[in-house]
Amino acid sequence: LERAYIDAIERIESLITMDARERYDILLKQNPRIVQRLPNKIVADYLGISQETLSRLKSKKWSQMFADFADAADDCIWTITLHK
Repeated sequence: LERAYIDAIERIESLITMDARERYDILLKQNPRIVQRLPNKIVADYLGISQETLSRLKSKKWSQMFADFADAADDCIWTITLHK
C-alpha cells in the first residue's frame, strides 16, 4: 500500500514538472514493453497526453534511433575503409 502511494505521488509530480517527451522517455526506460503492447490510447491517457502527441513522440523517437544507427554504420564503414 505504501509503494502504491509513493508511485501515485511520483506520477502526479511528473505530470506537473515534466513535459510529454520526458514522461515518454521515462516510461520507455522503465517499462518499454508497456509502450509496445498496450494501445496508444491507454499509453497516452497514462502519460496525460493526446494520442496524436504520443504518435509524434514515437515517430520522433524512431527517426532519432534510425539517424543514430545510420551514423554508427557510417562510422563502421569509415573504420573498415581506413584499416584496409
